[in-house]
Amino acid sequence: MLHRKWTLSLGLNLKGRFARMQTLVCCVLIVGLCAGTQVNADEDFAEMDLDDLMNVEVSSVTKGKGMKLSDAPGAITVISEEDIERTGHQSLPELLRLVPGLHVGRIDANNWAISARGFNAQYNKYMLVMMDGRSIYTPLFSGVFWDVQDTVMEDLKSVEVIRGPGGTLWGANAVNGVINFTTKDAKDTQGVLFSTSAGTEDLNNTVMRYGGKINDNAHFRIYGKYQMFDDTKTPAGNEYDDEFKRTKTGFRIDNQAGSDHLTLQGDWYYVDMDADDNANNGTNVLRGGNLLARWSHDFSEDSNLQLQFYYDHVVRKDEALNDLEANSLDFDLQHSFVPAEGHSMIWGLNYHWRRDTIIPLPTNFFDFTPRAKADNTFSAFIQDTMTLSPDKLFFTIGTKIEHNEYTQFEFQPSARLSWRVKEGQTFWGAISRAVRTPSRLETALTSTFLNFSNPNLRSTDVLAYEAGYRISFNEHLSLDMASYINKYEDLASTGFPPDNNQHAESYGFEASATWQAADNLKLIANYTFQNVEAHPAAGASQEGTSPRNQASIRAYYDLSDQFELNTALYWYDNVPAQNIPSYFRYDLGLTWKPKDNVELTVWGQNLTDDQHPEYGAVAEIERGVYGKVTITF
Repeated sequence: MLHRKWTLSLGLNLKGRFARMQTLVCCVLIVGLCAGTQVNADEDFAEMDLDDLMNVEVSSVTKGKGMKLSDAPGAITVISEEDIERTGHQSLPELLRLVPGLHVGRIDANNWAISARGFNAQYNKYMLVMMDGRSIYTPLFSGVFWDVQDTVMEDLKSVEVIRGPGGTLWGANAVNGVINFTTKDAKDTQGVLFSTSAGTEDLNNTVMRYGGKINDNAHFRIYGKYQMFDDTKTPAGNEYDDEFKRTKTGFRIDNQAGSDHLTLQGDWYYVDMDADDNANNGTNVLRGGNLLARWSHDFSEDSNLQLQFYYDHVVRKDEALNDLEANSLDFDLQHSFVPAEGHSMIWGLNYHWRRDTIIPLPTNFFDFTPRAKADNTFSAFIQDTMTLSPDKLFFTIGTKIEHNEYTQFEFQPSARLSWRVKEGQTFWGAISRAVRTPSRLETALTSTFLNFSNPNLRSTDVLAYEAGYRISFNEHLSLDMASYINKYEDLASTGFPPDNNQHAESYGFEASATWQAADNLKLIANYTFQNVEAHPAAGASQEGTSPRNQASIRAYYDLSDQFELNTALYWYDNVPAQNIPSYFRYDLGLTWKPKDNVELTVWGQNLTDDQHPEYGAVAEIERGVYGKVTITF
């Protein structure tokens, strides 16, 4: 079915921005025109109506058996296949702009700052990111190397984003949220897919994927992908010299035999990146790969056992800094079952081993002590979801116990309540504790000039209070709201050496509304308010790292059976800690499907101005246009 989305930012700070006001007015006029146009669209306008969307099963909040999105006891957003197809984003970080409460700031051609609920930074310490159950969060500096994270966008099944603590199920460092990318089963990606695009900023994005059948139970796919991104610009309009090229290839095999499901998948990547380090230009070479095996067995409809193993290898050669090599092994077991009527229990065990070696260049004045180090993390969790009133009231309680090399034992409990007030209306509330453990950078970085590290650094912990309400007014309109108050203790300072002398409070509100305005027009609007107050005053670096307000509106509009119009307007408030002024981003795309297996798309992105900074204030993001062709057979 045809499916449309518009994203209109609700930014109200328009003083002194006449050109941006013109863009907003034009966007509103287009929305009005679309809503007033009569189109004889088929009933299959969207793959899912609002009822279907609210009944989508999500697993990130409870980790075990999926539950309906409408009943989930947490602030969770699901980016669907339709969202992925119709928003024009060609990278994983850019796709996350669709999530309310999540701040995505592009730093340059290959780096992003991404965070939920404040405390944003290039290497955000408080967000855990997963890809098909494999953690891509690195304990080297506590964050994610977004420059190497990628997949075939057409193979993404969904992205589940939790805003708020997820430590009870996912462990340390899931303090402000969890991002879980999930790709499709191999049997759902059969045949050949060829896609290529060319543009002014996303210079090239070419994918070749083939899926086949091994036997009646087993299917596979293999893929290769190449991307090339242009340099960003300095504020003076010169090239920042950060162009990069990324190649990735991989496979996935799924075997479903009765109650057993076996998945084997792996990826390999190579990145060649220009690097402007403000001292001398160089080239960074990044490469790595991973291998994952997962087996699950259904004992019954209510009981499941899952075993998972993955290996991850990372090499980063930075001509200006150092050489890094890291290897990780992870073993995970989880079991869900029903011990008694009205209870749904899940428990699990995990062991994670990681060893890295960091060799600074002779010209550098810093080092790591020791240069090579192995870390072991053991954890166990248990959670019980109790039905207090059938089909009406659910209570979830659990905890995770974790032992790490830096702070020894950590406990992360949570309690969540979900109350189905009546059909189409759900209230939920939660109290959780989560921790962020110290990183290798904070505990082992040394220098002949300064004391950079603190081996006695403690964990940062947060106590979070959350509440939310979901309501479907009718089959055309729904609203999802969440609010929170977080209290942070023992925050790691940004000075040298780091200490735990800071604490902070944050609070905020997030809302998302979906309106199927007509059979061929769907609108989605998001708004976010957040505030962080750090103490003592010297800890102000923890404040103002994310915009206080954000808003967006997306529209998916079907002109006919063959033509689709997709557009989005985002507004970001200023980021005081980075000296980033508020700005609009406007995207507009037109898709033509001359045949069922052929799709031609043209997108304009960042159309509101020639260039603007989003984060870091060194490189600026330019207006861009690209065209794309996709063929399947």
